[in-house]
Amino acid sequence: MSYQTFADRLIALGNNLHKHADKLSGTAPAKAVKSMNDNAEKLEKMIEFARGIESPEGLALGELLEKHAGVVDPKTVRSLATKLGIKLSSNAKASAGETRNAFVSACVAGGLAKNAAALVEAFVSTHRSPKPDTSTAEKLRAEVRRLGALSSEAIMMELESKKYTLAQVKALAENVGLVVGKNEKKPAILPNLVHHIRRSFENTRNS
Repeated sequence: MSYQTFADRLIALGNNLHKHADKLSGTAPAKAVKSMNDNAEKLEKMIEFARGIESPEGLALGELLEKHAGVVDPKTVRSLATKLGIKLSSNAKASAGETRNAFVSACVAGGLAKNAAALVEAFVSTHRSPKPDTSTAEKLRAEVRRLGALSSEAIMMELESKKYTLAQVKALAENVGLVVGKNEKKPAILPNLVHHIRRSFENTRNS
C-alpha cells in the first residue's frame, strides 16, 4: 500500500469515526484507538524528520555535510550538535548517514540550519588551516587580526583545537589586553578571549 493510499484511508476512517463515535463502546475499540494514536505519533515524528531533511535548508546543510564527510565524521557532527544545543540520540550503531540526517532534521526543526552550516564551514576551515605562528610580536598581531575577522563561533572553534597551545592562548590574551591568571586553563580563558579578539578587531577596523 502506498503512503498516499493509506492517507486516503485514514481520511475516510476519520470521517467515519467522527460520524459514528457515539456508537462505539467497550475496551476493544478503545484499545484500537490507543494503538492507532501511539502509531500516529510515531508516524508524525517520521514525517517531520523527512520534511526537515528534504526542505531547502535541510538539503543545503546535508549536501555540505556530505561534501566534507571525510572531515566532519559522526563524532564531529555530535560535537557540533552539542554546540548548537541539540541533543542527538546516542545510538552507537547509527551509520554516518543516519547521524547526519538526524542532525539536519533537528537543525531545521530548531531554525538552526544556517548556524549549523556556519559551524561546519568553520570546523572544516580550522581542520585544514596550518598551525598558527605566534613566534614574534608582529605575527601575534597578525593572528589576532586574522581571528578577529571570523565569527565568534569560528574563533572559538579555532582556539579550542589542539593547534593552539595554552601558551599561545595566553599570548593572544595579553595582546588584546585580557588579564589571565597564572593557573587558568584554556576552557576558562576562551569565552572572554573570543570577545576581546572580536572587540580588538572592530576597534582596529573602525579607527
